[in-house]
Amino acid sequence: MPSNINLGANLPVVFDWQGTNIFTNLIQQSRPLSSFEDPAEIPAVIPRDVHGNPTARFGMVVKTPLRDGDEGEYRIRFKGQATVSALPAAITIQNLRTEGAWQVADLTIPTSALTTQPGYKEPIFMLRFDNLQGEAVSDISVIKKDLLRADGTFPTFHPVWVQHLRRFKVLRFMNWMSFWLPMPEMNWADRPKKDAISQAQSDNFGHIQVRGVAPEYLVELAKEINCDVWINIPPLATNDYVLGLANLLKNELPATAKIYVEYGNEIWSEGDETDANWQGNRNRDMAAAEVAQGGSNLNHDGTTDPSIWAMRRYARRTKEIGDLFVGVFGAGSRNVRVRPVYCYQSVNPADTLEPGLAFLENRYGPVKNSIWGISPKTAADEGVIHKSREEITKEDLLQSMRGSMGRLIGGFPASDSQTPLIEEAAAVAAWHDLGFALYEGGIGLTSTWNIRPEVAFDMMTNPETGWGILDLCNQYLSAWFAYGNDNPLCWFIAGASDWKGANLPGQADLHGLTWNIREQNTFPIQALDQALQREGGFETTAGAFVPGVVDTRRHVGRTADWNRSNLNNRTWYANGKLYLVFAETEKNYKIKLVSERNTDFNYETDVWINRVKAKTIKVPKGRGSHTSTAFSFKLRKGMNALRLDYRGHAPGNYRLIIT
Repeated sequence: MPSNINLGANLPVVFDWQGTNIFTNLIQQSRPLSSFEDPAEIPAVIPRDVHGNPTARFGMVVKTPLRDGDEGEYRIRFKGQATVSALPAAITIQNLRTEGAWQVADLTIPTSALTTQPGYKEPIFMLRFDNLQGEAVSDISVIKKDLLRADGTFPTFHPVWVQHLRRFKVLRFMNWMSFWLPMPEMNWADRPKKDAISQAQSDNFGHIQVRGVAPEYLVELAKEINCDVWINIPPLATNDYVLGLANLLKNELPATAKIYVEYGNEIWSEGDETDANWQGNRNRDMAAAEVAQGGSNLNHDGTTDPSIWAMRRYARRTKEIGDLFVGVFGAGSRNVRVRPVYCYQSVNPADTLEPGLAFLENRYGPVKNSIWGISPKTAADEGVIHKSREEITKEDLLQSMRGSMGRLIGGFPASDSQTPLIEEAAAVAAWHDLGFALYEGGIGLTSTWNIRPEVAFDMMTNPETGWGILDLCNQYLSAWFAYGNDNPLCWFIAGASDWKGANLPGQADLHGLTWNIREQNTFPIQALDQALQREGGFETTAGAFVPGVVDTRRHVGRTADWNRSNLNNRTWYANGKLYLVFAETEKNYKIKLVSERNTDFNYETDVWINRVKAKTIKVPKGRGSHTSTAFSFKLRKGMNALRLDYRGHAPGNYRLIIT
């Protein structure tokens, strides 16, 4: 639907247990080939031909768990000679026949198969191929018959999924490109292939290596949706991979499509050797190896902190990838079509953002010449609830999520928040004249092991609390777009996630917009659609508006009670802090500095605007009020960032009058 806001979404991972049928062909989300005897429980290395197609009998898990909507009549088709059967026995295959080069059969998933069958752990759908006659089996497809076209072909992506995605202007393909599981080094030739048996995995003739989804499918989906793309370069991808991807996107995407380019995913996360940390750990290891070899600019200032080296390498690699893309798309594409994004942990910018930006500025000049923008992760979760798993109610969850929301966006009386995290990020972006985006946003649960799935599901669907979810989503959206309707917001996950805790028993996943892709009237979806239908988008309300007065108490980093503090208190704590200022038009403004409660010493105060020292103001000694002579400075349209430096003094209370 057409909209004035830049609303996007992350795509879910492509696996058989995914709650959304992304591909029309169920095989495209199936698990790796396995044993014929028990495909779900007994792994096996299956003999292959040179193209990777199986040449001996095999089994495969097509989907588990089956969900409402999976029941129905299907066509199964493949090339090669074999017999095929299904498990459990409730799923039947009949009328195997030859149609030209194809073997074709009719497959039925009855409603009864949507419940766990005797001898199985959950509702599951498996296939077994036997009696291969020295010929590989290839091109397997399982298509619901009502999705087949008259000529027997079928759409690549499930129509219900495509329709769901049409509300979004940008899609982030992290789960398709830069997986949370360890990935190998990749040249362009090593990328996942479109003709692989399944896009859920890339198995190198029996050796599982996660590589994601073929980039050609990314292009195909983006063209069908007519949206911008947010791509994630795998951490160990070579320049050859980057150039191959850049050429594919340039040649295949419409000239109007913007490409947000991110290196890896959450590279800032390092620590124990867990799947969640492997990208950050490899980046850290590569940075340390480079420093040890000598001649690196990562330790140009003599720092010995490996974490700083790692953030500098992340920043530099982000710039390098952007430069490679610009080399393909042309110089005029920088920060227009090609948009390199530096992502960081919103609650820890000191360690995950500032070292990278400072490095870029020190080594390459203004940060905006290296990257398009910055992007924090800010999402509302359940926070901390001091109750046991059995005691937590849906009302507890909702109330705690409201408190979490306050730290992100402000405006919740019960919150003990300081500056909203979104405002902190916006001020840094304005200071460097950078773009501003959210790579993951929305609502979800983090400590799912401490929350009963039935309680979480009830909170999301019961009108008693569901309207509270709708209100939270509405406030989140309005707070984000208050900084500008063009700033991309990628909701956690498009489509369905496991609200009921079926995949990981006892753990609900609320990051998706629904629990079943056919359910398109959930409270989160209602909130998104209401936002999309707002004529003219959201009104910009963030920052101090000019012409007007900038109160020095309202700096980035302020305490929650800033507006109740004594005006006569000295504002030394605001020294060097940023102030977010919104100008409706770009023009020269007159600026005066008013100081009160001055000391008995002469001193100077520097006024900085958007990284430029605009004026040094001499403030005379004395304990009265002093208003400086007005000076002129051009503010750009939209968000600007101001900073006051007191030269080491704690002189009193300031305010800026901007006319």
